Amino acid sequence: MPKGIFDTAPVIAEMGIDIIVIGAGLSGLASALALCKAGHNVTIIDKRDVSQPWKGAGGCRIPPNLVKIIRRWGLGEEFAKKALPLESLHMLRFETGEFLGQHEWAEEMLREAEGDYELIEYQDLWNIFYKGAQDYGATFMMNTTVTSVDPHALEVTLADGRILAADLFIGADGPQGLTRKLLSDDIEQTPSDGCVMYEAMIPADRVRDVPELKSLGLGQKDINKIMLFLGEGLCMHLFPVSGRDAFAMQLCVGPDMIPAGEPEGSWGDAPSVRIADKLPKNVEPRIKKLAEYAEPAVRVRSENTRLSTWVHSTQRLIVIGDAAHPFPPGAQQGSALAVEDAAVLGKLFTYLKVDDQIGNFLWAVQELRQDRCEKCLQEEYDLYVFLTLRQGEMQEVRDAEMRLKHESGRTDLRQGEDVAAKQWEELRTVYAYDCEDEADNWWIEWGLLRERARERNEFYNTTPIRQPVIQQSVRSV
Repeated sequence: MPKGIFDTAPVIAEMGIDIIVIGAGLSGLASALALCKAGHNVTIIDKRDVSQPWKGAGGCRIPPNLVKIIRRWGLGEEFAKKALPLESLHMLRFETGEFLGQHEWAEEMLREAEGDYELIEYQDLWNIFYKGAQDYGATFMMNTTVTSVDPHALEVTLADGRILAADLFIGADGPQGLTRKLLSDDIEQTPSDGCVMYEAMIPADRVRDVPELKSLGLGQKDINKIMLFLGEGLCMHLFPVSGRDAFAMQLCVGPDMIPAGEPEGSWGDAPSVRIADKLPKNVEPRIKKLAEYAEPAVRVRSENTRLSTWVHSTQRLIVIGDAAHPFPPGAQQGSALAVEDAAVLGKLFTYLKVDDQIGNFLWAVQELRQDRCEKCLQEEYDLYVFLTLRQGEMQEVRDAEMRLKHESGRTDLRQGEDVAAKQWEELRTVYAYDCEDEADNWWIEWGLLRERARERNEFYNTTPIRQPVIQQSVRSV
């Protein structure tokens, strides 16, 4: 076990299996780390060259439920070097720059959630999980394309003709990936058409001394805050990353504001868009000025589609993260729930004793995760609707309630009975969730019952148990 990765010695499964993870994004890396921790042999395959930085990856808002896992897994020290603790959320009108109010996270809520709210560049977050997976023994096959997955034969075929075999396949290759397509018959289209986000980075030295931008508080000694601009049919987040040496700019456009013929786009695409070209005519002057200094942006388009099942009928393939439940781009819970999926997967597979348990554990992951992910997904879309209200009665009520709270000196939007308070109270329950506790509870309530039933069966009693495998390997066919 690598020194310093985990605070306590991990529980190792009695039976170690060979696992192939397809996709080296955040969910893939977290899965590899958690499953290696559980004593399994994990190989990650990705077509990307990891020696090169992610293209247009931008910034991440990391909620307490993810920070909690990062620290629990022993990655907190490296995370603290790169992340900025969020101190406040400022809300302004997109068209005028009017200050509507601010929100500060109550200390008791963060204590309950066992984490803080942090800001980090995606590349830095990815590097932390990559290093953790490496240190724990995962094998990486990069610059390698998987052309087919056959869960029946327990094989994957690579572009160069090689065929690899494993006991289990984890699909972590995103919403357009190969593994999600294996379950495509079970995709459900919801009424919402999704949204488009344009994300760009702004080097701080370009904007720090611009007179028109001084009032935004972009200096090195200013507080770490998210500036959330609320507009008609769109919204924008602006927040610092990389020790305040850069700012992430995320412009999210709702379905009725997407220009006709707008191309598709996904994470990993080369930045190809100027945010300044995507701004409406009626825009706050400081936003326009910021956009002029921004680097080229990546375009990410999402469709609100959902899988009925995450588990293949063979019970040897499961999809997780964006391959299972694509979140709108820039959603605060997108990365968090992807890592939660991995954490539950790793926790359950610490209890693996016999091959027959694999399918039960995969269905348990879906049982534990699907409702939460769909609920959070709906809340994210509801939040986007709330932030991008068109001019009218609902928008006027929302803004008036924010102004009233600000004028009365209230900085906790959970207070009160208005719409904003209800939105933030829902987030509180999301932050306090502990996915690994849920997995342990499932094992105690259901897994042990099945295990005892298995032990009473003479067939299983005579089935040899494989010893833990220390050296990772992928079998070549």
